[in-house]
Amino acid sequence: MRHITRDRVYSLLIISPSVILIGIFVYGFIAFTGYSSLSKWDALTPDFTFVGLRNYTKLFTIDRFLSDLRNTVTFTLLFLAACLIIGLFLAILLDQRVKGEAVFRSIFLFPMAISYIVTGVVWRWLLNPGTIQTGSSGVNLLFGGGLAQTDFLPGTARNGELLPGSTVDSQTARVALELLPNPTLSVFLGYDRTRNDQRGGIADEGNTFLDASEISLSWTPVPSIYFFGSYRIEKSSEVPEPRRLTTTSLNWSPFPLGTLRLSLRYEEFSDTLLESQSRIYGPAVRWYFNPISYLEVYWESFETESILQRFDRETLAATLRVGF
Repeated sequence: MRHITRDRVYSLLIISPSVILIGIFVYGFIAFTGYSSLSKWDALTPDFTFVGLRNYTKLFTIDRFLSDLRNTVTFTLLFLAACLIIGLFLAILLDQRVKGEAVFRSIFLFPMAISYIVTGVVWRWLLNPGTIQTGSSGVNLLFGGGLAQTDFLPGTARNGELLPGSTVDSQTARVALELLPNPTLSVFLGYDRTRNDQRGGIADEGNTFLDASEISLSWTPVPSIYFFGSYRIEKSSEVPEPRRLTTTSLNWSPFPLGTLRLSLRYEEFSDTLLESQSRIYGPAVRWYFNPISYLEVYWESFETESILQRFDRETLAATLRVGF
C-alpha cells in the first residue's frame, strides 16, 4: 500500500473539482439522457413514465431517420476509407524526399492550423444554394459572375409551402457604380434584380421578382478613423410593402499600422408589412497579430419588435483568426 504524502493529497485536491464537474455535467447528463429516452417524455412537459424501448422502435419506422442513418453510415465508411488511403499516400510522399518536398509539406500541414469549426462554416457558406427571395449565393455567384443562376432541387418551398415536383430557376443581375470624389471618400450605388422562375409542382407556374436598391458611403477623414454607412430597400413582387435595412459602423485604430482597432456598429431592419423593426448594435475590439491574423472580442445587443412579439438578446463572443 502506497503511503499518503502531502504532494499526493495536493494532487488529489487539485484534480478533484475537474473530476466532479466532468462526472456531473458529462457522464451525469449522458445517463439522464439515456434514462429520458426510455420514458414517455415527448413534449414540453416532463413525463418519466417508463416505456422501455418503444421510442427506439418507433424511431426506426420513420423514413427520414432511416434516410439519415443510411447517409451517415455511407459517409462514415467513405470518409474513413478516404482518410486512411489518401492520408497514407500523402505520408509516404512526405518521406520520399521528392523534389519540392518543403513546399508540399507546407501545403499539407497548413490546413491543420485552421479550426475544424471555421472550415465547416466556410464550406457551409460556399455550398449554400441561397433562397427564392435572395437568389443564389456561395460558389453559385462565382460561376455566374454578375448574373448568377441556380436550379433548386425538386420540392422547393414557396411562401413557406413545399411544392412536390417543382423546380425554381433563380437569376440575379447587379448594376453598380462607385464614385470617388476624393481619396478619403467613396460612394457606392447598386441595384439588384432577382428573378425566380418556378416550373412544375401543385401551384401555378410563374415568375417572381425581388428588386433591391442600395447606397453606401465610406469615409476615412484621417488614417486612424473609418466610417461606413449604407441604406438598402428591398421590394418583392409577392409582398406589397418594401423592406428597409440601415447599417452604420465607426472604426478607430489608435495605434500605427492598425494593430488595434475599436469599432461601433449599428444596424436597423424595418419591415412595414409586419410593422416590425430590428436593431443590432454594440462595440468590438480587434487586435491584429499580423496583416491576416487577429483576435476580436465583441458585444452586441439584438432587439426586435413587431405586432406579434418583442425579443431581446445580448451576445458576448470572441473570434480568433489565424492566416498563413
